[in-house]
Amino acid sequence: MAQAVLIERSSNAVDRPFAKMVMWSAMSGVCAAIIVASFPRTLCLQHTSRNSELENSGAAEAVLATATSEMWNFLNAQNATKAQSVNSSMSKERVEELKKQQSTLKALLTKLKSDIGGANKHETESKGENEKMLQRTQERLDQHRHELEQKNLTAWRREFITNQTKSEEKQVEYLTKGRELQHHMFHSNLKMSHGLMSRVKAVLDVYDGVMEKGKVDESTRKALEAVSSSLPKVQ
Repeated sequence: MAQAVLIERSSNAVDRPFAKMVMWSAMSGVCAAIIVASFPRTLCLQHTSRNSELENSGAAEAVLATATSEMWNFLNAQNATKAQSVNSSMSKERVEELKKQQSTLKALLTKLKSDIGGANKHETESKGENEKMLQRTQERLDQHRHELEQKNLTAWRREFITNQTKSEEKQVEYLTKGRELQHHMFHSNLKMSHGLMSRVKAVLDVYDGVMEKGKVDESTRKALEAVSSSLPKVQ
């Protein structure tokens, strides 16, 4: 670009329209390079966001695994003593621990619901912003394509519009592909969150049943077994 400016400021022997064409071509080339270079960076940011979601999911699963382990400890002790209630089968400390885990699960369930709501809101806002940017870019592209059909364009103007068109085509491709990736990531995270929330709800139902009735029925126990099989072992 600096070279193009020097050309335009040189002697009268240099054709000024040609100098402008060189300058605008250089600028368009830089714009295109920025667009292409920014695409992998966007992918990197989305990958980072995905890693963050996985880390949050791992932390939530650790909480769920601890609560599930505590419940199995209670149920196994209850079976061993043939007791019929929480208070008769466990010490006061164990009862308090169950209440603590129950409270933690409720807080986790609330957090997951809140996160899903926030993700839905962010998805809607991102979609709207992307559509506006894509529409503006597409309108410029259509305008420049139409201008290229004219027969009376100067050489430098045609070259400039051609470069602008290529740049805008890259922008449209970037915005379209980026939006597709973002939408796919949103659905993947949403599916993961709903699955985790379902497992938390299943274990919480066991806790609620135990704290209210002092025992669990066979169907609830099977649900607990299903959740346990999907969780990491608590050391």
